[in-house]
Amino acid sequence: MFKLKQYYNQNRKKIWTCVLLVIFLFGILQLLNYLEKNKSNTKDISNSSTNSTTITATTDKTQKKQTSAVNDYIISKNTADENEKIIKDFIEACNNGETSKAYALLSSDCKEVLYPTEEEFIKNYYRPIFAEKKICDLQSWLVDGRKYTYKVTIASDILSTGQASNSTQQTDYITIIDEEDEKKLNINSYVCRKNVKGTTTRDNIQITVNYKDVYIEYEKYNISIKNKSKNIIMLDNKENSKTIYLVDDSEVKYSAYVHEISKGLLIFKPQQKRTMNIKFNKGYETEKVIKNMHFTNVITDYEKYVEDKENYEDIKQIIVGL
Repeated sequence: MFKLKQYYNQNRKKIWTCVLLVIFLFGILQLLNYLEKNKSNTKDISNSSTNSTTITATTDKTQKKQTSAVNDYIISKNTADENEKIIKDFIEACNNGETSKAYALLSSDCKEVLYPTEEEFIKNYYRPIFAEKKICDLQSWLVDGRKYTYKVTIASDILSTGQASNSTQQTDYITIIDEEDEKKLNINSYVCRKNVKGTTTRDNIQITVNYKDVYIEYEKYNISIKNKSKNIIMLDNKENSKTIYLVDDSEVKYSAYVHEISKGLLIFKPQQKRTMNIKFNKGYETEKVIKNMHFTNVITDYEKYVEDKENYEDIKQIIVGL
């Protein structure tokens, strides 16, 4: 023990120099490892940016499943993977300027309702959103049978454009449906078309509901009206915004967007028939069932009504069961 202490006292300076050198070299090694790891991560991000389609999803990592935000429906991992893939394929096609490929992923109803031609899709969806490359984040939003709606946040790819100050962000709701054993997309908040049938005739006025197109924020019903009477009729005088409405199974009312209907479309000559669309303020949900459609301000003799509006009383209510 004495010899060891004597050796330390005689070589103290050399010993501490070696210790400090070892600590210094160890620190340098740790720094190099950190820089190499950071370089690798940066490379991965760069590769993702080149692809310009980053998709994340709200996923239960324990169960490896997705849960829809609105109605807590659990989506299996296989279905979730398939859903993410078709949305990713659509975004990638748009990022790469492959508009024909992106358009081919849309459902027949989506094309008919929103984009009857590829040129209209390019003008009204592709160009406004994909003027630059985008990344997106998706969240399972609502499940209705075999229809899966995702909330998709589409944002500028800052790494690709290098312009953080000019970054833009948009939200779309994209619904995945089955069409002839293939998955297809309904975009721009369009959910689906549903067959809704109902017809009623009163005072020689026939109203038939043909179908409805469902959107995230509203529903649009396609209806046919035929005036079988000898008088000119008016379906509504637009003086009250709540005289045309839907009623669900809980007796909740959903008013029509009457202000969007041209007054001329509500006037029918004798024996005239017209098909028109009426939008209702009913958001997309799966629990509510619509029972009927109400027209509570039907004027059965428009000519008499014009002559004396204040004293005209021959106003009818027509209810169409759905």
